[in-house]
Amino acid sequence: MGSQPIWRDTEGLSWWLFLACALVFVVASIRIGDVLFTIGSVLFLSACVVFLAGRDRSPDDGSPGGGPGGDG
Repeated sequence: MGSQPIWRDTEGLSWWLFLACALVFVVASIRIGDVLFTIGSVLFLSACVVFLAGRDRSPDDGSPGGGPGGDG
């Protein structure tokens, strides 16, 4: 009863795997010296980190609209 549903655990694992892939992409792009590949990989890595950082926050944080930037 106190545990999270299995789909929630699977979702978390998949996002951590996305983060691992993003790290591999950054390393690979630096190794081959492709600037565009490096920029895209860093953006992908940043997006994964931002998503994971906000993933476990409750939707009701006291702000209007139930989240940041909400209007009602």
